[in-house]
Amino acid sequence: MINEKKLRGFWVSKGLTQFDVAQRIGVSVNTLRSKIKKGSLNVCEVKKLVDYLDIDNPLDIFFTDDVT
Repeated sequence: MINEKKLRGFWVSKGLTQFDVAQRIGVSVNTLRSKIKKGSLNVCEVKKLVDYLDIDNPLDIFFTDDVT
């Protein structure tokens, strides 16, 4: 499960739009939204996001589990 709020917070804090991020990883905005929602980003896309957004601890964003 992807922590959407934290991921979005990274690009907003850098003054980027969802379009900027989608373009950087080579997908459309709709595809980016869908992949984030479904948690279906592939390894290359995650790496591009980590590098582009300079994310220090990607585990907190890309590998979260909801535990009840």
